[in-house]
Amino acid sequence: MKMYNYLIALALIVVVSACGGKSSGNKTEASAAKEAAVAEGQNLVVELAASTINWKGFKPGGSHYGVLSLKSGELHIDGGELKSGTFVIDMNSIYVEDLEAG
Repeated sequence: MKMYNYLIALALIVVVSACGGKSSGNKTEASAAKEAAVAEGQNLVVELAASTINWKGFKPGGSHYGVLSLKSGELHIDGGELKSGTFVIDMNSIYVEDLEAG
């Protein structure tokens, strides 16, 4: 039960983190890719090297934060609408940024 709650909290953190953040400055490339996807109804593949997930977890008396990597991800756009998407998170890549090793 405890692990289930942890996974739900982690999924919620990922969703909230994905909704905000800084612009990467690749608007031209993204716009061109989106226009191509709208025209053809194709899949957009995530650039894994340029993608990270920032997370923050809370506990009584404190919090921790860090990053995760994606294993894969894609979005399917058809007729100008987002139809579906799949993201696989590499949980082995979890890194806590505010703790020292040891």
